[in-house]
Amino acid sequence: MGFITKPDEFFSGRVVEPGGDGEAVVVSRGTRAAAISLTVAEAERRNWDWIIDLNRNQDDEDLPVVTLATWSSMSGELPPASRKDVPGL
Repeated sequence: MGFITKPDEFFSGRVVEPGGDGEAVVVSRGTRAAAISLTVAEAERRNWDWIIDLNRNQDDEDLPVVTLATWSSMSGELPPASRKDVPGL
């Protein structure tokens, strides 16, 4: 079984230029699998770093989305296959 998110949670992915100002959103809302495959492929194509976030919608007008966890090529970690492997969730 894959990573199970709660109904108000989603993954996003972006690529960033190492040592530069470039950044591009690859997946704004998606599953873990989509965020990983699309974002990592785009990062490899551009030779940039990738960042994948697990986010949650909130009922707060000032902060409608909060990031619960972040993984990146800089840390060398992909999102785990199971929610239980994410500290603090």
